[in-house]
Amino acid sequence: MDVWSVCVVIYIMMCGKPPFMGNDKEEVTKSITRDVLTFKGETWNGVSKEAKDFLTKGLKKDPRERPDSHSMLQHEWLSSMAEASTPTRPLSQLHKPL
Repeated sequence: MDVWSVCVVIYIMMCGKPPFMGNDKEEVTKSITRDVLTFKGETWNGVSKEAKDFLTKGLKKDPRERPDSHSMLQHEWLSSMAEASTPTRPLSQLHKPL
């Protein structure tokens, strides 16, 4: 699986707009080939360098330069989020039976 689409969705979720824009398919295609990926604006100020690195790697224009999905799942940004959300107690102890 190619990670391009996943990274486009994550980019949109983070800032509310796609990384490459245009009024139709032709303009979007030109934007993809011509424009440089940026993280400009206030929205990106609070975004970690690890998240930006994840998107930069996943949105490389040449698919041969993009990491595969397995490599992206090992990325430090995802790893740090997984560690932060991992409970310190076993799941069986986190909720009480009804």
